[in-house]
Amino acid sequence: MRAEADAIPWLHGYEEALAAARAQRRPILLQFERERCAGCRKLDAETYRDPDVQAEVTAWFVPLRLDIR
Repeated sequence: MRAEADAIPWLHGYEEALAAARAQRRPILLQFERERCAGCRKLDAETYRDPDVQAEVTAWFVPLRLDIR
């Protein structure tokens, strides 16, 4: 869906993310998204494309994306 942010292993289910967060003892990084969200596209194109951001998200958080359609 978003090639720039593919290096971040986004989960898409809350229960799955909650279980992973408990098991890994990490906080959840939650991003709400929708199809026509300009801010979401900007995050993917600029922020989540950065290898340093990808490394930090992967190291410290359980990344979760929820569609708010």
